[in-house]
Amino acid sequence: MSAYEYRVIPAPRRGEKAKGIKTPEARMAQAMETRLNALGEEGWEYLRSDVVPMEERAGLTSKTVSYHTVLIFRRDADFGMFTEENKGFGTFAQEDADALAAAEEAEALADDATAQAATQTETNDNDDQTDAERA
Repeated sequence: MSAYEYRVIPAPRRGEKAKGIKTPEARMAQAMETRLNALGEEGWEYLRSDVVPMEERAGLTSKTVSYHTVLIFRRDADFGMFTEENKGFGTFAQEDADALAAAEEAEALADDATAQAATQTETNDNDDQTDAERA
């Protein structure tokens, strides 16, 4: 099963100047082409453009609705939701797994400290025996 991530950017409002491009339509096409190619290089696939309404203030008490064009892109995303190793992805099970991992790490640190203390004790005992043999 495929999962996608999406990216939405505002459409250009002005065209771009370029060598050999004279008309406003050609400049707007150049601006769109630049954005589409830039996101395409990052792996984004152009999906569509939409015109969305946006309510804005007009003065202190009144509001108006303006319309903005946005470009919508998508690309395949692997969030790890469909793999066995992340069974609880997006649920409280993930928080439980994080808590369990933290507890296991704390236990491992405690075991390491105990082993290090035991090694230090053995070293001190060996030093005491060596001193006794010398005397």
